[in-house]
Amino acid sequence: MSVVARLLNFGLRRIEKPYLARVKDPAEVRRGFDTKARLFFGPRRAWRLTPLRLGDIAALEIEPSEAAPERILFYVHGGAYVFGSSVSHAGLAGALALRLGCAAVVPDYRLAPEHPFPAALQDMLTAWRTVAADGSTMILAGDSAGGGLALALWAALGPEDRLPAAVVLFSPLTDLAFTGLSVATNRDADPLLPAQRAHELADMYLAGLDARDPGASPLFGAPGRGARVILCVDDTEILRDDGLRMVDVLRAHGTRVDLIRTRGLPHVWPFFWRYLPEARATLDAIAARLKRVP
Repeated sequence: MSVVARLLNFGLRRIEKPYLARVKDPAEVRRGFDTKARLFFGPRRAWRLTPLRLGDIAALEIEPSEAAPERILFYVHGGAYVFGSSVSHAGLAGALALRLGCAAVVPDYRLAPEHPFPAALQDMLTAWRTVAADGSTMILAGDSAGGGLALALWAALGPEDRLPAAVVLFSPLTDLAFTGLSVATNRDADPLLPAQRAHELADMYLAGLDARDPGASPLFGAPGRGARVILCVDDTEILRDDGLRMVDVLRAHGTRVDLIRTRGLPHVWPFFWRYLPEARATLDAIAARLKRVP
């Protein structure tokens, strides 16, 4: 583990994790997260950022230099379905898009608790169909709750829809019932996520609906088809088993899955690509694996 990773874990454990454990107002979390992400983890100045409308959904297009038009990275941001936005994730989406040689589109789906399930999934279906209509090769990606939402989106695509050529998942949240052992066993080891808030945040999103509904928890349903998957998970995060069990489900359905498994890195570590060498190495490894995807 790099010195930067050790320092990052220390800072997250001392500052961010206690904050996430106590903050109550979703609006406060949204403002704070967007501000910190824009200041410390935002896109490079040389990249072009263009606001879009995808039907009724706002989105942001991030175009790194020399982006090829025949590919599009469709990025679903994380944030426990309660916070996060195209602003907060423009840097990560752009960093991955740069390595893939394409532009990225990050939609702003409706957030809970104001807009509970299935509002986010409905928004992602609308956004996907709008972006995919131009015939470009689509690469679907998402992190944390956005990873779970990306899986639910993929599974919801019908025979008339364009399918992703590849799906990239960073520490995906796939089980809102939180039945994985790592939620308890990694409670202290995880430097970022407070396990005691998990069910509370899930309740905001589900609003009384079944936590095992595959549209909310893709671990309990049949996955999408026709794409290669790259899934990244760290052994010390509380969502470790969400990722590892999802790999088993995907492989059982015949999907090719490349698992990138680390130890000692924070939840969605590629988010810290500006500073963390392990984050850049993971993004480089993903790009190398997808080099031959059309």
